[in-house]
Amino acid sequence: MASLENCPTCGNATSENASVCPACGEPLEKGWADIIRNERHLAEEEEIRLEEERLERLHWEKQLEVDRAKKAKFRKWKIGLSFIVGIYLLIMVPTWYENYTMEQLKENDPEENERVMNEIQAKKEAETKAAIEKLEAEVATVPTTDHDRNLTLYRRLKLLDPDSTRYAEKITFYEARRNESIAAEEQAERELERREREAEVFAEAERKRKGFHCLSGWDGSHRGVKQTIEDRMRDPDSFEHIETRITPVNESGTHTLSMQYRARNGFGGMTNGIATATIQNSSCDYSITSIE
Repeated sequence: MASLENCPTCGNATSENASVCPACGEPLEKGWADIIRNERHLAEEEEIRLEEERLERLHWEKQLEVDRAKKAKFRKWKIGLSFIVGIYLLIMVPTWYENYTMEQLKENDPEENERVMNEIQAKKEAETKAAIEKLEAEVATVPTTDHDRNLTLYRRLKLLDPDSTRYAEKITFYEARRNESIAAEEQAERELERREREAEVFAEAERKRKGFHCLSGWDGSHRGVKQTIEDRMRDPDSFEHIETRITPVNESGTHTLSMQYRARNGFGGMTNGIATATIQNSSCDYSITSIE
């Protein structure tokens, strides 16, 4: 049985053995169906090849992004390591050189070494004393209520003079004051949150007591009452809500609602009307009591 193939001119299905397209009358040469199938096969192969090239390109682009990320991470690590090594050398080289100089003096001239050591020690003590005096002057200007700043300064002083009991006592004192301050702030925040929650609960209860929870936030009407009035009109499209008032809940758990509105009467003029209803506080269900 001969298979069908699309006519190369009109695209209609045509038997592969046909010499003329039955739809458009276009003459068909012998083997025309094989030519079309071969062209379609070549097009499919080309499409597959292009898709493979696209996937391979995406793969290499993704690999390049990964390589760039690795190189950037390595550069950051190298910069960080260089910085750490630089700081280490900056700190250690002067110390090493000083120790080396002292050792050389010790070997070559013990008396000179002792003299130099005494000078270095005196210089260090003078620098320490000057730093302590500077920090003492600064801490004297800090209010006692600034616990963090006082703690920072007294900790620096303690590093300069580890044996000072005064600095240790100051640190203990301000740590306790800071902890008390933090605890008081946390307590104040909790109290504020509690009051806000109570205020929200009270506001919601008051809103419900006044019946506002049954009214629309858009125009202040009761949707059920409004819809009932509209449904009873000759011309519902002319309805205009003016104002709705509602009384606080009474002992029986209901509210009295009064709604003023405008609508077109049977003569084509606009007239005002008033509808009253009883509203259930718990469910907002309603019953119309009068329409004027």
